[in-house]
Amino acid sequence: MRIKSQKSAEFILTAVLILTAVISLALILIPGKEKAKSVTVISGGQTVKTIDMTGLSGEMILTVFPGTADRPPRVSEGVALTDEPHNTIRIAEAGVCIIDSDCRGRICISQGVVSTPGVPLVCLPNRLIVVINGEKEGSVDAQTY
Repeated sequence: MRIKSQKSAEFILTAVLILTAVISLALILIPGKEKAKSVTVISGGQTVKTIDMTGLSGEMILTVFPGTADRPPRVSEGVALTDEPHNTIRIAEAGVCIIDSDCRGRICISQGVVSTPGVPLVCLPNRLIVVINGEKEGSVDAQTY
């Protein structure tokens, strides 16, 4: 009789542990709704442009020119056809991406479209960082594995 109750207790404990593990995994893997609020363009350590994405319709194209020793970084709207060092960024409701760069390797272009707040787009040779600012609704702000 004692062996039977011990086996049922082990079964219940095992079932509870498995159920807890499955629920925890589901909460971690199911993403919260992400809401992008703005895009910050940083060149040479300086914020050169911040774009509000809440009212953005369609897309916006920006060309960022990194600064030099005698000239600060600057931004122009649209695609600039120039031989100067530059990055061209597309900002749309779907996300942000670098569509053109004169850097060697052009790894920054292969990063693709980023739509998750906090995930940066980076071009090291041109010292460019593009960050989407926002928040995740209804999700955890930190996780430990």
